Amino acid sequence: MKAPYAEKVLFSPPTTGLAESQSPRDAQKRADAARAPRWGPKANIVETIESAGAFKILTQALQDAHLDDMLSGKGPFTLFAPTDEAFAKMPSGDLSILLADSVRLRCVLSYHIVASTVRAPRERVPTTATAVDGRKLTMTVRQGSYKVNETQIVRTNLRASNGVIHAIDSLMQPV
Repeated sequence: MKAPYAEKVLFSPPTTGLAESQSPRDAQKRADAARAPRWGPKANIVETIESAGAFKILTQALQDAHLDDMLSGKGPFTLFAPTDEAFAKMPSGDLSILLADSVRLRCVLSYHIVASTVRAPRERVPTTATAVDGRKLTMTVRQGSYKVNETQIVRTNLRASNGVIHAIDSLMQPV
């Protein structure tokens, strides 16, 4: 016995997804655009810190140390980025000596770069990573306060197209 409310369902044959006036090339372009994430960042790490405005000294230092080309590359990278306030904490004589010595500057800034993506850790679960100079970095969070080694992270997970940036409040010195 059939239910009185049942209706006939008509099945239409499967379509190829192409409109009659659409070329395969147009269909491919539309499919590629649909797969591309629209919400992802478009700027790389160097472009992101340049546009942020709080990393003017770091931007110039990366150029002087010839690390800007690497951070503009494919990645992924993580940059522990000292803000301009972090550089201002240094004695002016030490800062000018550091900025004048490109070899030492490259060594110090290499300690701030990891050649992989390192996201902010969870509470009481430290995250370790190796900087591009080979030294270990440990990120921790306790009571909502993020740190890398003993340096305070003031902003976490700033996204870029080729990695992530964590803003820090002082310059980390390799030992």
